Amino acid sequence: MRYAYFDPLTRKVMGWIDTEAFDCVLPDKSMLLAIGDHDWELNSGNERWVSPTMTLTSSEPALVVTLDQVKADKLAQISADCAEEIVGGFACDALGAQYTYPSKPTDQSNLMASVLSSLTASGDEWQTPVWCYDVMGVGDYRSHSAVQVQAVGNASLSARNDALAKKADLEARVSSATKANQVSEINWAA
Repeated sequence: MRYAYFDPLTRKVMGWIDTEAFDCVLPDKSMLLAIGDHDWELNSGNERWVSPTMTLTSSEPALVVTLDQVKADKLAQISADCAEEIVGGFACDALGAQYTYPSKPTDQSNLMASVLSSLTASGDEWQTPVWCYDVMGVGDYRSHSAVQVQAVGNASLSARNDALAKKADLEARVSSATKANQVSEINWAA
């Protein structure tokens, strides 16, 4: 028997196997296309692909993407979008006006340390500097009281929880989708 040995994902023929000429161990059947003498003479040695209908072709076929693959790609994108949202900063008016606080991992760690320290603060004099941006986008360390830094910590937690809840909702919508176009309509920004 003669076979075209192909990659099941790209459908590209990776090799030509002639079991009459060589005694060999064959790859899995899902990666083989049995071909006759005529197809062997016409195609072996040339760049070829195996079409979804299991015929040899000289042009790369359009890849068939399954619903599960579309869902997996969408879930990965949703996860990345959620992570980006969490580290993208959040707003809080603990200082009496709206400020934006950065929330990259180091920022989150620094804020947590300040919040923890504020829990043992004695007296109203306790202050800690926290980096934030005003409405004009000017960043600076601004002094926060214990109550203010705790409010910022709560706003950070709310922003994180909102992002995680949105992620869970979008993941559930992806999971329940029955068609690829339904999945493609599910987006973080929407």
